[in-house]
Amino acid sequence: MLLTQFKIFDQTKRFTKPLASLNRIALDYDRNFFSFEFVAPDYENAASIQNAYKLEGLNEDWIACGARRYAGFTNVDPGEYVFRVKAANGDGVWSKDEASLRISIAPPFWRTWWFYAASLGTVFLAAYLLHTYRVHAAVKASLELERIKLLEREHVRGQIARDYHDEMGHKITKIGLFSELFKRNAHGIATEQKDHLDKVLEASQSLSLDARDFIWALNPEKDSLYEVCLHLQEFGNSLFEEAEVNFQALGLSEELLRLELDMEWKPHLTLLFKEAMNNALKHARWAF
Repeated sequence: MLLTQFKIFDQTKRFTKPLASLNRIALDYDRNFFSFEFVAPDYENAASIQNAYKLEGLNEDWIACGARRYAGFTNVDPGEYVFRVKAANGDGVWSKDEASLRISIAPPFWRTWWFYAASLGTVFLAAYLLHTYRVHAAVKASLELERIKLLEREHVRGQIARDYHDEMGHKITKIGLFSELFKRNAHGIATEQKDHLDKVLEASQSLSLDARDFIWALNPEKDSLYEVCLHLQEFGNSLFEEAEVNFQALGLSEELLRLELDMEWKPHLTLLFKEAMNNALKHARWAF
């Protein structure tokens, strides 16, 4: 058998070599309408020749086409195929001399492995970016919520500090003032009553100092290390004012305003240094 012509969409395909000498024809996915023409030159009685063909990969069985020397295929899926054709004489004896040709139809780019891999990669990348975006959005929302809570807390702290400063400070001052006036105008009172009055004055002064420290610690405007050092300087000046102790606060700079302290740390740090200064004054007195 000899293959004589190969057509695509009924248009004869020209090759650089005879069709019978080709081993393979490569086609694009959109050129999958093709046909073959063939002939059996070894038979003298052409009218009695019977032909059969099949496209392996598409047809499982041979297709008998009688004396017709034409085989056409339409809309063939991408893949690898082998076209085979054979002939039989008038006695029905099939020749072993078959003609065959491999046909390769390339898939469209969206059905290639690299497109599948790229698509899968794109899906994973999109999922990752979406997950990352959601995580960042959640973190951002959480941070924004914390910021709002912090601002609300600072506002409440400031309001409470102002209220306590106005109310508590005023009332404690009045207690101390009235106690001092009573002590000055009370003549001839018993020693025991005078001792009680002195304790009231001492307690009111101590309460005034404690209230002042409480209001100072509560004020969010005093949360820097600079304000803590300034507060301790004032405390030290007051503590060592009547003692023969040289007290100095060195290195106090407004650059310390950049160092923010947590509300819980500020009173602990203040109490620690106040205790240290009280102990220093106590031991200094013993030294004298």
